[in-house]
Amino acid sequence: MGILGKMDMEKYVTKYYSRFVFTSPKLPTLIVLYLFISISIIISKTQYFPLTTLSIAVILPIIISNATSAFLLRSSALRFKNYVRRVLIMLIFILLHVFVFELAAMMFTLKKPYLITYGGYAFLHYVLRRSERDFVKAMFESILPPITYYALVLPMFEHSFAIMTFTLFTPLISASFGEIYFVLLRKYSKMGKLSLALSNAFLRLWFAEDSKPIEKILESISNDDNVWVKLFIVHDDYGKVRGVIALTSIHAGPFRDTGSSKVISELRKVLKNIYGNIPVLIFHTATTHEKDVPSVKYLNYVISQIRNALKENQHRILNIDTIYGFKKLCDKQ
Repeated sequence: MGILGKMDMEKYVTKYYSRFVFTSPKLPTLIVLYLFISISIIISKTQYFPLTTLSIAVILPIIISNATSAFLLRSSALRFKNYVRRVLIMLIFILLHVFVFELAAMMFTLKKPYLITYGGYAFLHYVLRRSERDFVKAMFESILPPITYYALVLPMFEHSFAIMTFTLFTPLISASFGEIYFVLLRKYSKMGKLSLALSNAFLRLWFAEDSKPIEKILESISNDDNVWVKLFIVHDDYGKVRGVIALTSIHAGPFRDTGSSKVISELRKVLKNIYGNIPVLIFHTATTHEKDVPSVKYLNYVISQIRNALKENQHRILNIDTIYGFKKLCDKQ
């Protein structure tokens, strides 16, 4: 058996590219990182507050704001899987920005609230909540954590009423940009009124690995069409199958574990089950996501039709000499 026959190409490619895929650290690591950044912020605040008031001016606002955020996100799409880790990652992201701004404040002797950071805080909350909540509830839940922080911190500084008011309204303004985004999406995107439902379904897919909601939507907007699959079975001089070349009009997608995203691996699995551990070459034909199968159910149907056709020998056989490269491969085996 030649080297290509022994190699599981799909596992090899998956192992190779997995090195470039971000995976969140383990929970103990995240907890240590969260505490480290929080303590770093507290230490940096000692230039503004004496140790006697540090707990009220810094520690308490951070704890209450983050606890509020974690409580509200408990009913978001994050709840389905690895909730604690995902919330910690979000809070670490926010606190890291606070610490960076704190360092900048120390370098340039600035003493201003971190409007950009906590504005982004509200925006992230709103995007996560809007697809599952109405406008009022999503807005309230988005601005509550940052406003909680500001309401506890601002009295410790000497600011004018105008600055304090603008600071407290910053999360509201940021969350409003989130609503503007969804309004534009509903008005100008092809999905129209389905935009919120599709956003919710995508979050379910991304965070809960549940493809059923998004596949249901894709099935409702899909059109019936014919697809084709062409298989070229390569034989040696003794009639033994030495390889398969496959082409299909089905595009792999649209998202992970959704629709026809696994068409290549499923097609390869069928061919290897029927012909054994032989080289299988599947071309990515010149198709777009318009040729995606809307759900795994329809993909399974297509694969079953291919399996039945192969069992009935309804395939095309090519002469080995007409395919460049396979002659050398067969000589090795």
